[in-house]
Amino acid sequence: MNDVERLHDRLARRFPDSKIEIDPPEVDSGPWFVNVLRPGASPVVVEWRAGCGFGVTTPGPGDYGTGADETFTNAESAANRVIELVLAGGSSTPPLGVRLMEVRQALGITQAELASKLGASQASVSKAEKREDMQISTLAKHLAAMGVTLTIRAHIPGGGEIELPLPLDRAPITPQPQTAKVSRNPPASVVHVADRSSSQAAIITHYDEKLKLLSRIKKGGQVQRYLKSGGITARRRSTKHD
Repeated sequence: MNDVERLHDRLARRFPDSKIEIDPPEVDSGPWFVNVLRPGASPVVVEWRAGCGFGVTTPGPGDYGTGADETFTNAESAANRVIELVLAGGSSTPPLGVRLMEVRQALGITQAELASKLGASQASVSKAEKREDMQISTLAKHLAAMGVTLTIRAHIPGGGEIELPLPLDRAPITPQPQTAKVSRNPPASVVHVADRSSSQAAIITHYDEKLKLLSRIKKGGQVQRYLKSGGITARRRSTKHD
């Protein structure tokens, strides 16, 4: 006997005069259903699938196939809720879907105020509020700016839950400027450059040619003339020896 069959038996003992039906799946991996009929009210429907817990719904005429309103991790919790619904004649509570905009409005915060807190434009806040899907880090950032803490909890089949850590925002990586690197004593025409633009390459090529000529020149006067042609003024330096 599986969990949903045990739930069916408990409800049958609790309400012996009520009609309680159990509907097994056509395939092993399919869902089981337990229908508890209530006079003058919509039935209470329990859906169960192995490893997925229980879903409880009191569907209206056009609500079949829309999914469970309330979920439970074990048979005892699901049975207690069904008993409560049968005795009180109430309805299941569908999950409350709240958009980011509705959270902001409920807190009395305007888009402009939220944009100021985020250091962003009002247009970007408006765009975020219209998204049907967004990154968790973005959602957490917007909520934190409104003083709301986001937590993520994972429910484990069979009972229990764990809280998952939120992704951390990563600081943007600032590209480092690339500079030319020249060896201290390079051989003629050897210049190492990390990133050359077309103008830089042209200048370097010009002086490469000068270096090639200078390497062949012996006389100081000729050296000075070639340096001057490249916009460099050279002066003779006398060296005294003791």
